[in-house]
Amino acid sequence: MDKLDYAILNVLQENQCFRKIQAITRNDIMKVLEVKKVTLHRRLNQLLMSGLIDNGLHEGREHTYYVTDAGIKLLEEELG
Repeated sequence: MDKLDYAILNVLQENQCFRKIQAITRNDIMKVLEVKKVTLHRRLNQLLMSGLIDNGLHEGREHTYYVTDAGIKLLEEELG
């Protein structure tokens, strides 16, 4: 985990993405963090595999993401 991983979790939490229906797209996250699509894609996959985020409902053809309870707990422990 590095700053970008925490930033992704923080963006999801700040946008109240706690359930599948509340999830936001990769493009929404990219706009906030100003990172390249490839970089974000890799990080999202790592966070998915670690169980800190999960896939939400599709928005058109795009995947969406939300922070899991484990991700919220990690943010609370690290950031207070």
